[in-house]
Amino acid sequence: MEDFLPLLGKRLRALRQKKGVTQERAAELMKVTPKHMGEIERGLATPSLPLLSKLAELHGLSLSELLAVEPDETRQQLTNKINVLLTEADEAELLSIFKICIAIIK
Repeated sequence: MEDFLPLLGKRLRALRQKKGVTQERAAELMKVTPKHMGEIERGLATPSLPLLSKLAELHGLSLSELLAVEPDETRQQLTNKINVLLTEADEAELLSIFKICIAIIK
Protein backbone atom coordinates (compact mmCIF):
# COMPACT_ATOMS: atom_id res chain seq x y z
CA MET A 1 0.00 0.00 0.00
CA GLU A 2 2.84 2.41 0.71
CA ASP A 3 3.96 2.25 -2.94
CA PHE A 4 0.40 2.69 -4.17
CA LEU A 5 -0.49 5.91 -2.33
CA PRO A 6 2.18 8.11 -3.97
CA LEU A 7 1.15 6.78 -7.40
CA LEU A 8 -2.51 7.45 -6.69
CA GLY A 9 -1.69 10.92 -5.36
CA LYS A 10 0.36 11.74 -8.43
CA ARG A 11 -2.51 10.59 -10.65
CA LEU A 12 -5.05 12.65 -8.69
CA ARG A 13 -2.86 15.76 -8.92
CA ALA A 14 -2.37 15.29 -12.67
CA LEU A 15 -6.11 14.81 -13.25
CA ARG A 16 -6.95 17.87 -11.16
CA GLN A 17 -4.39 20.04 -12.93
CA LYS A 18 -5.59 18.82 -16.32
CA LYS A 19 -9.07 20.06 -15.41
CA GLY A 20 -7.62 23.40 -14.29
CA VAL A 21 -8.93 22.96 -10.76
CA THR A 22 -6.92 24.30 -7.84
CA GLN A 23 -6.15 22.07 -4.90
CA GLU A 24 -8.24 24.38 -2.71
CA ARG A 25 -11.24 24.13 -5.04
CA ALA A 26 -10.92 20.34 -5.26
CA ALA A 27 -10.81 20.17 -1.46
CA GLU A 28 -13.91 22.36 -1.27
CA LEU A 29 -15.77 20.16 -3.77
CA MET A 30 -14.74 17.02 -1.87
CA LYS A 31 -15.60 18.59 1.50
CA VAL A 32 -12.13 18.05 2.93
CA THR A 33 -9.47 20.51 4.03
CA PRO A 34 -6.87 21.72 1.52
CA LYS A 35 -4.24 20.26 3.87
CA HIS A 36 -5.84 16.81 3.65
CA MET A 37 -6.16 17.07 -0.14
CA GLY A 38 -2.47 17.99 -0.34
CA GLU A 39 -1.53 15.02 1.84
CA ILE A 40 -3.54 12.70 -0.42
CA GLU A 41 -1.87 14.10 -3.53
CA ARG A 42 1.56 13.63 -1.95
CA GLY A 43 0.73 10.05 -0.96
CA LEU A 44 0.86 10.83 2.76
CA ALA A 45 -2.81 10.19 3.55
CA THR A 46 -5.17 7.40 2.60
CA PRO A 47 -8.44 8.68 1.11
CA SER A 48 -11.63 7.03 2.30
CA LEU A 49 -13.70 4.96 -0.11
CA PRO A 50 -16.48 7.60 -0.25
CA LEU A 51 -13.87 10.27 -1.02
CA LEU A 52 -12.32 8.11 -3.75
CA SER A 53 -15.77 7.64 -5.23
CA LYS A 54 -16.36 11.42 -5.29
CA LEU A 55 -12.91 12.02 -6.79
CA ALA A 56 -13.63 9.50 -9.53
CA GLU A 57 -16.92 11.24 -10.27
CA LEU A 58 -15.19 14.65 -10.36
CA HIS A 59 -12.84 13.34 -13.04
CA GLY A 60 -15.48 11.45 -15.01
CA LEU A 61 -13.96 8.06 -14.18
CA SER A 62 -15.22 4.89 -12.61
CA LEU A 63 -13.65 4.00 -9.29
CA SER A 64 -11.75 1.13 -10.92
CA GLU A 65 -10.40 3.48 -13.61
CA LEU A 66 -9.26 5.95 -10.97
CA LEU A 67 -7.48 3.23 -9.01
CA ALA A 68 -5.79 1.70 -12.06
CA VAL A 69 -2.44 3.37 -11.47
CA GLU A 70 0.83 1.93 -12.61
CA PRO A 71 4.37 2.86 -11.66
CA ASP A 72 6.15 5.22 -14.02
CA GLU A 73 7.85 3.31 -16.76
CA THR A 74 11.53 3.73 -17.38
CA ARG A 75 12.79 5.41 -20.52
CA GLN A 76 13.96 2.02 -21.82
CA GLN A 77 10.55 0.41 -21.23
CA LEU A 78 8.82 3.24 -23.07
CA THR A 79 11.33 3.08 -25.92
CA ASN A 80 10.73 -0.66 -26.26
CA LYS A 81 6.96 -0.19 -26.39
CA ILE A 82 7.29 2.56 -28.99
CA ASN A 83 9.57 0.37 -31.09
CA VAL A 84 7.01 -2.44 -31.06
CA LEU A 85 4.30 -0.04 -32.19
CA LEU A 86 6.52 1.35 -34.94
CA THR A 87 7.36 -2.08 -36.33
CA GLU A 88 3.64 -2.86 -36.56
CA ALA A 89 2.70 0.44 -38.28
CA ASP A 90 2.24 0.74 -42.02
CA GLU A 91 3.88 3.54 -44.04
CA ALA A 92 0.96 5.96 -43.74
CA GLU A 93 0.84 5.44 -39.98
CA LEU A 94 4.61 5.94 -39.74
CA LEU A 95 4.34 9.23 -41.57
CA SER A 96 1.59 10.38 -39.20
CA ILE A 97 3.61 9.31 -36.17
CA PHE A 98 6.65 11.15 -37.53
CA LYS A 99 4.65 14.36 -37.99
CA ILE A 100 3.23 14.10 -34.48
CA CYS A 101 6.70 13.55 -33.03
CA ILE A 102 8.07 16.57 -34.86
CA ALA A 103 5.18 18.71 -33.63
CA ILE A 104 5.70 17.61 -30.03
CA ILE A 105 9.47 17.84 -29.91
CA LYS A 106 9.83 21.24 -31.62
